[in-house]
Amino acid sequence: MSAQPTELIKCSTVGISEDSVSEYDRNVKILSVPIKNIHLISLEQGSPVERPIVQIFIGIMLLAMGIGLGVWPLLDIFSKNDLPSNSYSLWPFAFAVPLALIGFWFLMRFFQKRYFLLIETEKELRKLVFDTNVSDHEVRLFVDKANSLFGLNISKGKR
Repeated sequence: MSAQPTELIKCSTVGISEDSVSEYDRNVKILSVPIKNIHLISLEQGSPVERPIVQIFIGIMLLAMGIGLGVWPLLDIFSKNDLPSNSYSLWPFAFAVPLALIGFWFLMRFFQKRYFLLIETEKELRKLVFDTNVSDHEVRLFVDKANSLFGLNISKGKR
């Protein structure tokens, strides 16, 4: 006996089949919510971050540490009025740039507005995020197709 393959429709990084709604990264399923567990599903546009306060806090802390580590050797150089003879006082730059860039990336992800499916189950609220390059028209066509094929009743807009 072979099981019949279920139809899968995809738009960008989000896919919907008869039994689940999933998010993909490079065609690898990273998150899946069974349709039988979904109480409410809606199409939203806004910040794709699931825990915004944590995201902002981590972003600000990493950015501040990166800036602080970058300024420290400069203050040392300017206070002595000469360039250091050895490279030990410039080592913080090696950590400053990556920390600041990662902190900036955390903050940018919070402020970047994208489409996502907001899924409410009995236990949790999940966001399945569409890629940044997907158009408004593509997302709306995808939602209409999912509603007609699978009867999901995905609402559009704020709950």
